Amino acid sequence: DVRDYDQVRQACEGMDAAINLTVVRPHPEMAFTVNMIGAYNVAKAAAECGLKRLIHTGPFHAGMNHNADYWHDHEVVDDVPLHPGDDLYAMSKYLGNQVTRVFAEREGLEVLTYLFCGFRPREILPEQRGTGVGSFTVSWEDTGESMLCGLRAPAMENPYEVFFIAAGTPDRKHRVDKARRLLCWQARDTWEAMYRRS
Repeated sequence: DVRDYDQVRQACEGMDAAINLTVVRPHPEMAFTVNMIGAYNVAKAAAECGLKRLIHTGPFHAGMNHNADYWHDHEVVDDVPLHPGDDLYAMSKYLGNQVTRVFAEREGLEVLTYLFCGFRPREILPEQRGTGVGSFTVSWEDTGESMLCGLRAPAMENPYEVFFIAAGTPDRKHRVDKARRLLCWQARDTWEAMYRRS
């Protein structure tokens, strides 16, 4: 239970790295407890146990329905400032990201923050056809590979690095080249292929 520090600390003991995939979206109290306090618990336990690396995950909301979102932008880079607005999910995960950033900068823990938006299975079932593919989509299979690449990657340029984990679009709306450069990861399922299959 990511909300229970003792359980998280016990899970980190003897490990080289940790991956935090936890998320709660709609429930106000649980969202903050899991997305922010949970991130704190994982980062604190990882630092205290001497882990070398933490992979933390969160959302990239391109469209938040306010003037400070990135809906109309192109060539958006991974470490662009996030603007969560008043969305509970976006705000609670944003705060969790900031918690892990502080641990990276002050405690010597290397944190890789992976930002996601949409997921698709590699194989689309007939009933899933026509559901579309967004501009920030990745297959579940490529998502798993990104985790493995993050664990195997050499030391990062900075203690806190943010990565867009997406297939990338032909117009490069969201830049995904940093993941290729630092993690040696690139989506095998291209956006074009996912679009054709959808």
